[in-house]
Parts: sequence; structure tokens; C-alpha cells
Amino acid sequence: MINFEDRLNQALEKGYDFSPSEVLSQAYETVKAKMGEFIGFLIIYLIVSGSASSLASAIAPGLDNLVSLFFSALWLPGYYYAAQAIRRGRPFSFNLFMDGHKKAGKLIGYQFLLTILIYLPLMPAIASLFFQDNIMAEFQLMQELAQTGEFYMPQLSGLSIGLLIVGFFGTLYLSFSYTLGQVILTIADFGIWESLEASRKLVQKNFLTFIGLFFLIIGINILGALLLFVGLLVSVPVSLVVNYVVLEKIFQLYKEDDHEQNISDHFVDQ
Repeated sequence: MINFEDRLNQALEKGYDFSPSEVLSQAYETVKAKMGEFIGFLIIYLIVSGSASSLASAIAPGLDNLVSLFFSALWLPGYYYAAQAIRRGRPFSFNLFMDGHKKAGKLIGYQFLLTILIYLPLMPAIASLFFQDNIMAEFQLMQELAQTGEFYMPQLSGLSIGLLIVGFFGTLYLSFSYTLGQVILTIADFGIWESLEASRKLVQKNFLTFIGLFFLIIGINILGALLLFVGLLVSVPVSLVVNYVVLEKIFQLYKEDDHEQNISDHFVDQ
């Protein structure tokens, strides 16, 4: 039985390392092993979530965002369960993609909290707009001109612009820091906040390596989009499975029992 808390503490204390190109390659090989199933599930996810979101939008404005959040919270973790089964030699079935429903409460709660935290840095900028004269008229003019194909930038105060810049980078930083949060919550026995904090601490421990991995993932998805978007059916699953492979390396998931050997020998002293 893996003690995830011990593995996390050892990774944070001793440090860890991984090669972005290596984990990307391993993620691709994992997806390749069951390529049809990974692509098939992505197509089903896009059709079902897209249809449900469109219906929700017709019922009430903004409801589509909640529906999209619901599906991403419950269905995307299926890629982690599938990757775990493949990489650990366990029995594989298409139903693994739906195993996120086993942790429905935690995964939905995580997605809601993550959304709030990520956009929190933008709140001061949004609040400052309410104190700016004619701001509603500015945005209304922007919408009217956009309908005619013209672009108009609303006139914002220096304070609002400064807060927007700070908020944007704060949102970007938090999004980056919580990269591993969902996969940790899915695979480990952590709570919602524990998973967020574990991700933040792990990413900060090896920030530059994660930046390199981020740009690699962006690159393969751009390539997938250039291939008439058909390539995205492969690059998107690979991008998600990458998170599991990274977690596998950080937590040494291929070592099932902490008592088999001194697991700390596999971490990197820094």
C-alpha cells in the first residue's frame, strides 16, 4: 500500500527530477497502447459535454459554464485511471474512463475551488472597474462595434490596467502551480485542499522543469491543430496522461509497498 503522504514529504525534502521529453514520450507510448479507446473517449466527451453545454446555454445564460465544469471534473480524470491501469499492467476496460464518478463529490468540489482560486487575483481589477465613470458605456460600445466587425478597446484607468496586469500574472501563476492538483486528487488519498497544496509545493520545487514541460505540451497541441485539428485527438489525451506520468515519477508509483525497500533512495538529494 502506497503511503502518499510519505512519498510527498520525501519528494519535497530530498527533491525530485524528471525529463520533460521523456515523460512526454512515455505518455505517448501509454496512449498508443490503447489509442482507439483514448480517442474514442475524447470524441464521446466532446459530443456529450458540448451538447449538454449548448442545451444549458439555451436554458439560462452562464449555465453552460457550470455544465462544462461538471463534465471536466468527472470525465477528464478518467484519463488518469486508464493511464494507471496501462502503466501498471492492470486489467484495462473502457469503463475506467468513467471511474471519476467514484470520487464525484471531491472532484466537483475541487474544480469549483480551483476556479475560484485561479480567478481570485483578478477580483481587485474587476472591483476597480465599478469605481470608473462610464465603464458600462465603454463596454457596451465595444460590443456594438464588435458586431459590425470593428475592434474597440474600452478606456480604462491606469489603476485598472495595473491591477489587470498583476491579476493576469497571478492567475497564470496559480494555474501553473495547480497543474498536478487534479491527478493527485484522483490517484492519491488526499483531500481537496491537500491536493492543491501538494501540487503547488511540488511545482515550486522544480519550477523550471515544469515550464519546459509546459512549452512541450503547447508545442504538440499546436502541431495537432495544424494537422487539420485531427492531431488534437492524439495530442489532447497525451497532454493529460503526461500529468499521470509526472506524478508516477515524483511519487515512485511503480514501487507499490513502502516496506519493500528504502524508497528514499530513489529521490534526488538537492
